[in-house]
Amino acid sequence: ATVRVGTSPAGVAVSPDGRRVYVTNPESKDLFVLDGEEPRVLNRVQVGDGPLGVAVSPDGDRVYVADWYDDVVFVLDARDLTQVARIAVGDSPSGLAVSPGGDKLYVSERDDDSVAVVDTRENRVIARVKVGRRPFGIQVDRAGERLYTANVASNDMTIVDLAGPRVVATIPVGSTPYAVAVTPDGRRTFVTNQHANTVSVIDTGSGGVILEREVGEFPEGIIV
Repeated sequence: ATVRVGTSPAGVAVSPDGRRVYVTNPESKDLFVLDGEEPRVLNRVQVGDGPLGVAVSPDGDRVYVADWYDDVVFVLDARDLTQVARIAVGDSPSGLAVSPGGDKLYVSERDDDSVAVVDTRENRVIARVKVGRRPFGIQVDRAGERLYTANVASNDMTIVDLAGPRVVATIPVGSTPYAVAVTPDGRRTFVTNQHANTVSVIDTGSGGVILEREVGEFPEGIIV
């Protein structure tokens, strides 16, 4: 099915039960909620000046939306999309990832070359870690122990130990890496390289690229 949403849809997130799909549209400045079982729009709400990244809490109660222009993350009640909180973050927030327990939210601050750690109970930034240049897509492993960032301008992927948080490895990949995905067992990560038209496959144990596979032009999002 094809469902019409706003202008230039960018971010997509799915509720844990699969019944709701959330889509951000930075040009029309809104968030759409789709029925995960039937091809239809359930709700729509205006969100900031440039909603981009979107994530859902593990319990499905909260929706997080990163505003690229306002440098904030909006916390919305998933039931009616009312605003619960507005969290000030760094410059050009883009990728979002929630810890498996739901107590932490990670935000890639693209133009600050950093990732913010947000306490979701208090809705405030409690830590920051410097990563590569222009981090965009980020992903947390299923164990909640490591965070992976695709760094657009430094052509590498950063691995962050979340117990610190601290950087434990920086792995060169292809040109203009955009997004990252990790397998459930945490043994492999995949990075889309926009300007190389490839996907890098990385062994997270050794920290080495084991394969770079050519795909279509300008690959962006990726999921396992």
